[in-house]
Amino acid sequence: MLWFWHSPAPYDATLRNNGVYWLMQLSIIGSAVYFWIEVLRSNALAAFFAVTVTCVQMSLLGALLTFAGHPLFTVYEFTTIPWGLSQLQDQQLGGLLMWIPAGCC
Repeated sequence: MLWFWHSPAPYDATLRNNGVYWLMQLSIIGSAVYFWIEVLRSNALAAFFAVTVTCVQMSLLGALLTFAGHPLFTVYEFTTIPWGLSQLQDQQLGGLLMWIPAGCC
């Protein structure tokens, strides 16, 4: 779910349409609840593997956003200027936040 909603077209759609935004929220929350229910039901080795793989894929997504050579999302074309950031710098900052603190479960 996380990779799907962070691909350019779905991500842009979430910020242009409230219905799509709430679909994204519900699907991510639903998949997270399902994931953690299954982790808690699993044996220790399976739970460790599932959490590790999840952390690695989150780090990879953050790294992809951080090192992309151009902005991936058009919805931020004019929203980053008041913060003194280019569109790419904003994306890189978001990628770093996904990569470092969130990816290091």
